[in-house]
Amino acid sequence: TGVLGDHVWVIRLPAIAGRCAALFLIYLIAKKIYDERVGLLSVLFAMGSFLLIIGSVIAIPDVIATPLCLLAIYWTEKNQAKSAAVTVGLAVLTKWTSLFITPILLYRFWKQGLSKTKLFYQIILIPVLIQAPVILWNIRHDFATLKFHLVERQKHAVWSLAKYLHNFVVYVQSQIFSMGLAGIALLVFVIWALVRMKTSTNSEFQKKSWQTLLWTLPGFLVVGISGTVGEMRFYWTNISVLILEVVLIAYALQKKDWVKPLTKWATALTGFSWVLILLAVLIPFGAMINQLAGKIVYNRPSLMSDLTQRPSWVAHSLSEQDRNDPDLAFITSDIHIVAQLVWILKKENILRVRVAGP
Repeated sequence: TGVLGDHVWVIRLPAIAGRCAALFLIYLIAKKIYDERVGLLSVLFAMGSFLLIIGSVIAIPDVIATPLCLLAIYWTEKNQAKSAAVTVGLAVLTKWTSLFITPILLYRFWKQGLSKTKLFYQIILIPVLIQAPVILWNIRHDFATLKFHLVERQKHAVWSLAKYLHNFVVYVQSQIFSMGLAGIALLVFVIWALVRMKTSTNSEFQKKSWQTLLWTLPGFLVVGISGTVGEMRFYWTNISVLILEVVLIAYALQKKDWVKPLTKWATALTGFSWVLILLAVLIPFGAMINQLAGKIVYNRPSLMSDLTQRPSWVAHSLSEQDRNDPDLAFITSDIHIVAQLVWILKKENILRVRVAGP
């Protein structure tokens, strides 16, 4: 912003750059494991993934953690232990959910013949040393982050079996949705092919695909358990969804006559997904609905909204615990929205505000 100015599109440039890097790394991984056709189609399907699309317009740690995790997977597939260790250490430093890939990373290097000594000094010790600032901070602050993730975050209400099943179904639906229209069509197509066409594959391909699918299991498992007990974080499975699509594409391309129709459908559905997202971003549907209805029907403000007219929404969005939390912080991607929030909080005496930054 110091060079290009305080604009929404400027603040979103790191997110876009992170997603572009993720697309390139998906190509490299798919090409390394399978071939260039799978790599190119993996990029096309990933571009239609709602996880990547949404992550391209909002600034969250995942936009940095995702390409770092993919790079760690790529180094693992190339049997580069030190490079993989440094990369996964940086990924975990960016976001703790990067830990999801570490069990498979350790397993793969063990299977590739890395000795136990090197496994410890390279794959375990290097990431731990990179985490030294976080570890030291936790020691000084009574292991606050560990308590939050392992204890406080795990607290949930005790529900009936039907509620847990409902949560699990919602989790599965969120994962299917995150694949995007092209990914959903691919999933349905491959399931149909497995059931009806019984496409045969050689043992080497099957072994390679099962090894690749291992990367998806920790993410799906941990987030699935979390979602079942009520904490729905569907975007934490970013890596799992992308790798799953690579394997599905590789299977679909076992039939050479499927390449052209698969490419056409993926291009059409990915393009359609981008059009929908662009319309949702550029057109203030909420304001239009409220104007037509003559009252507030859609009450969730967006970048197109004027927050200064909605002090009650801001007030009701804060719980009693938030109001009494001295460390509460509001983070937004738009200087205009920051100014509106500060103005509301001061004028309505909702909170005592201390502004950080220019």
